Amino acid sequence: MRNIFKAFFFLLSALILLSGTSCYFFFPYQTETFEQTYNAPEVKNLSINNVTGNITVLGGTGTEISVKAVKKSWFGSELENVEILVTEGEDFRIESLYPAMRSTNVSVDYTIIVPYDLSVKITNVTGSVYVDSIEAMESITTITGDISVLNCQRVIKIMTTTGNIDVDVMDLDTDVKISSMTGNIKARIKPGINGSLNTSVMTGKCTIEGVIPYGTHKIDISVMTGNITVSSL
Repeated sequence: MRNIFKAFFFLLSALILLSGTSCYFFFPYQTETFEQTYNAPEVKNLSINNVTGNITVLGGTGTEISVKAVKKSWFGSELENVEILVTEGEDFRIESLYPAMRSTNVSVDYTIIVPYDLSVKITNVTGSVYVDSIEAMESITTITGDISVLNCQRVIKIMTTTGNIDVDVMDLDTDVKISSMTGNIKARIKPGINGSLNTSVMTGKCTIEGVIPYGTHKIDISVMTGNITVSSL
């Protein structure tokens, strides 16, 4: 029995030494939380820029913007290298500032509650984006991560390189573009809106259920590798 335990610990030590990151899994993330509420009755536009982490934006009542950002890292000393910058004004900005020309092992998860009637732009490199109950979802751009946009009155541009997209299209006052290079897209379109549907799939299949909209504006939905499913909202 003693020899078995010796063999186990020898193997475990070897794995940790051979893999530079394996040892991290034996320790929990270190976290640091930024939490602040802003009175923002004159805000019209909100932009969020993140590098790594998940973003949740929820529409609420009132005129306040609530920002909760949780920084996470295997190394607690690295948390201070990433700054949460909030710029107030008519164009309200929330940014994760990473050190220039220096790698850091920090991700930032955001939960943001905003007035319903804002126009929102989100840029995220790696991580999921979830948006619910916003009047105007102007744009979401990610490299890797799933995107969900639900119960938003207007959606204009949603793009990811690798990830699935789940979106409601409720109203139109301009063209809409929804695209993923690799991933599946599910779109629910409200019948009777002033838009015409165009879909494009290179490798995969497209399924359209319910009424196909027809109108002035374009609803372009495209994937290179993946499936598109369109149904009525």
